[in-house]
Order: sequence, then C-alpha cells, then structure tokens
Amino acid sequence: MKRFLATLMVLVLAMGCMNFAFADADNYNLTLTANKDGDTLVVEVYNGNSFQVNNLTVEAEGNVWEIASIAAGETWNSETSEPGTPVQDFVPVGWYNGKLNDNPGYDNHCAVVADEEADWSKVVTAQSNGITVTASFEALGPRMMFVGNSQTYYFSSAPYFFRELAQMGGWNAQVAYSLFGGSTFAMIAGMTTMNVAAWPGADSVQPVESFQIVKNANDYYDFISFHALTDEPIRAVDGELTMFDDFMDAAKILDIQTRARGAKTLFMATWGYRNGYINDSTYLPDTNDPVGTIYEFDKDGDGVKESAMAKTMTRTEMEAALRNGYQQAADSVGADIVPVGEASEYVSANYPDLVMYYSDQKHPTNLHDYLTACVYYAKLFNESPVGLGIPPVFPATADPELGGEITEEDALIIQQVAAMIVLGE
Repeated sequence: MKRFLATLMVLVLAMGCMNFAFADADNYNLTLTANKDGDTLVVEVYNGNSFQVNNLTVEAEGNVWEIASIAAGETWNSETSEPGTPVQDFVPVGWYNGKLNDNPGYDNHCAVVADEEADWSKVVTAQSNGITVTASFEALGPRMMFVGNSQTYYFSSAPYFFRELAQMGGWNAQVAYSLFGGSTFAMIAGMTTMNVAAWPGADSVQPVESFQIVKNANDYYDFISFHALTDEPIRAVDGELTMFDDFMDAAKILDIQTRARGAKTLFMATWGYRNGYINDSTYLPDTNDPVGTIYEFDKDGDGVKESAMAKTMTRTEMEAALRNGYQQAADSVGADIVPVGEASEYVSANYPDLVMYYSDQKHPTNLHDYLTACVYYAKLFNESPVGLGIPPVFPATADPELGGEITEEDALIIQQVAAMIVLGE
C-alpha cells in the first residue's frame, strides 16, 4: 500500500530498530494476470485484501469488464465470473450513548470527523504473458463497524484514529459505530436492558437498538468489532463467574447477526486496569498494592465508607484473564481476536512513562486510542503501521491528563508494539 512521502523519514528511523515486511506498495494487494489461447483471452484479478473491493474496471487488449465487487481472498475470472450486483454507497452513521451522533466534531468524546472530499481513484497495472492488464477502482475499504462502550470512545475516538491511519496507508476506510457507555455483550445482543431513563437520558434507545440501526444502515460490512463491559468475562462472586455465561451466549447471538450482514466477527480483547482488578469498577485504587489488599470506599457518595473490596488480580493477570475470556468466545463462533489488551500490557510493562490511562485508572488516553487503532490497522491490513503518521488529536482531549499531543517518539513505540503483537515482527 502506498504511503505519504512525509512519513518516509519516520519509516527509515523505524527500520533501524526493527525489520518489517510490508504488503505490496504498488498493487493494493490486487494481482492481475492474463493468458491467451489462440483468440481466447482470459483475465483474472485476485483480491489479496482481507476485505471486499468494489466497482472495478478491468481492461486488456481493448476489452473492458465492469466488476461490481471481488470478495476478500477471491479471484474474478473473465470467462467464468459474473459481474455481480452493484453495492450501495456506504453510510457512515454513528450512534453514541443511544442517540444519533449527527454532529461529529472535535468537541465530542466519540467522533469520526466528517470525511473530506478526496479522490480515492486508483489504477493498478501489470504485465502478464506479454499482455498489459489494468484495473481501475476506488480505494474505499474496509467497511468497518465498531460496537462497544467507553473503552472505545472515552475521551477520544479509536474509530477516528483507525480511519485516519487507513487513509495514511492508502485506503479510505468506511467507518460506522454504535457505542454506548456501560453496555455489555448481553445488552448489545438484547438479552438484558439498560436503565437509559436514568442515564444517559429518557430519549436514548437501548444498546441493542442502536446496534441494529447502525448494522442495518449498510447493505454489508467487512468487519463488525465488539467489546464487552471491561470485566464482563471475569467478574466473580465467591470465586464463581457471574456474567460469563451470558457473555458467551451473547457472543453467539452477535456472531450470527454479524454473519447475516456478510461480515467477519471481531472481538477486541481489552486491557487490565492500571493498578489491578477489584470486583467493583466503580472504585479503583490510585496505588498499585499487592493482591489481597482490602479497600474501603464510599460507594454511595454519602461520605460514609460502607463498602470493602479486595484486589484479586494484578494488571497483568487481569489482562491475561480477559484475553482468555475473549478467546473462548472467539473459539466458540470462529471469530478473530484483536489483541489490544495484549499490546497495552506490553506498553505498560516496558514503557511505564507513557501515559496510557486516564486518571480513573481504566479508561484510555489519546495515546492508548492510537495504540488501539494501530493494532486494528495491523490486523485488518496485515501490514505494519510503522511509518504511518499521527492524526490530529481532538482539541478537547489535548490536556496532558488525557495523554496530550502524541509525539513522533511515542508514536513510533506504539507502532512497533502493534506490529510485534499482531504480526510477530
């Protein structure tokens, strides 16, 4: 995939630290071949991307073929393939806390800033058996839907960073989202409900409703990515998991609905809390104390410390437990894991000075959202994010407590970690 020249200097610096293998930078992972037997010309186009490519015009020796789409990993053949049915234009809809986010901008927690008008027309040319073959198309993809809660939008926006990184890599990713603070897998699947009248407001729809609205806004998606309430896979009372069965059942429901939309299910495995896990995320300690430490706190806000909880896991143990839970869910339905938590744990363990957590010890900063986006980029494009640029940080989240501006030095660390965790590089 093509890169902007402005990023090449960063790439050179990165290559001095680690060796990376990039996807073919000239053909957008489209392989064009041609063979001629007498007067019969056979042209093939193989789509080596993990997502569908639409609206191609293929030409060879005066012949022109209009192709509606080529699915991921599939080959179009001029002799045996049908042109297909044209796909609908993508609708970049976003629902945030049960309401249509119809004014996404820099002051919103969750935003994918309106896409600028740009020409994404591309032409790939190949010589095959003495025959020149060209394919013209628009580099629009993948079609991606994010479904989750505040671990994706608070205070910045991982979907926004992902879309910007994809554009820097040569593809205008098509992004939609349904994000609702505090939502669980079970709520998104419609197995349980949220008290939306109390929060965020009486005019908010349920998490399952906003999910369905966004899912049905487009005729297909390449990927729909889900993540649960942070401790949903691991919450326990007296050693017994209390939410895991519903988590697993909901994963099956969500996968069925995802496949019905022509998409691949992704589960984003999330990260451990900065100072470890206690079985009540309404209170998280400011200090990293040993497992077994008892914390007393004012849960009701009345000035009286009436609740007590014990720390049961370190940050590292919590991340491993979460990853195990998501892996079980993925294995049960044939989904893929996006290992954001594993990448986050590596950064926290090896680069403790990087500001990855907001002051509440659990939500991500700008830099952590950037890490999330880099992990998704490596996963979906099968390509290292090293050498990509740094999207502008939302002015409302530029406060140092939220991570502040992302420096080139920190971005390079994040890019390298994402490549190592996802691609093994």
